[in-house]
Amino acid sequence: MKNRFIIAWLLVILVACHSEPKGWTDSYYLKTGDSLSALAFQTIRGALQTAIADSGVEKAIRFCQLNALTLTHQLNTDSIKIERLAERYRNSQNHLTDESKAVWDNYKSKLAAGDSLQPVLVHTANRVDYYKPILLQPMCLTCHGQPNSNIPASLVATIDSLYPNDLAKGFSVGELRGLWQIRFQLP
Repeated sequence: MKNRFIIAWLLVILVACHSEPKGWTDSYYLKTGDSLSALAFQTIRGALQTAIADSGVEKAIRFCQLNALTLTHQLNTDSIKIERLAERYRNSQNHLTDESKAVWDNYKSKLAAGDSLQPVLVHTANRVDYYKPILLQPMCLTCHGQPNSNIPASLVATIDSLYPNDLAKGFSVGELRGLWQIRFQLP
C-alpha cells in the first residue's frame, strides 16, 4: 500500500510539472487516466476491505460514508481532479453532471448492445476529461445488490439510516454502476 502511494505521488508530480500540454496526446491522457483511475479504485477497495475485515460490513458502510470522498480525492492536484459519478448514487456529491450525462448514456447504450466499454476523452478549450466506466463487481453486491437478497435486511437498514436518499441499491454484477472522471485542467 505504501509503495502504491509513492508511485501515485510520483505520477501526480510528473503530470503536474508538465506545464506545456501542446505535446500531450490522447494516448498520454488515456494512459494517465487509466493509471490514476486504477490507483484510486485500488485505494478505495483496499481501505474498504480493511474496514470490513477489522469491523464488519455494517461499520464499513459508516467508514465509506465518512471516507469515500476523501479517498477518491486524495490524488487530486491543482491541475487534476478525480471524481466518481453515477446516475444512481449513494452520496449526492457523486451525481452525474450535465457534461457527464452524455458519456453515461453512451456507455449504457453500448452495454445494452453487448459492446465493450472503453475509456473516452472529452476535449474542451481549457481541459480534457477522461471517463472510464465502473461495472459492478461481485464483491460489491453486499452493499449495492438486491435488498433482502444480496444485502441483508439489517444492512439495508444501516444504509438507509446513513443515506436516506440512497439510489445505489438493486444492481446486478456487470451493470454500469458509475464512472471515473479525471479532469486534466489545461493552463
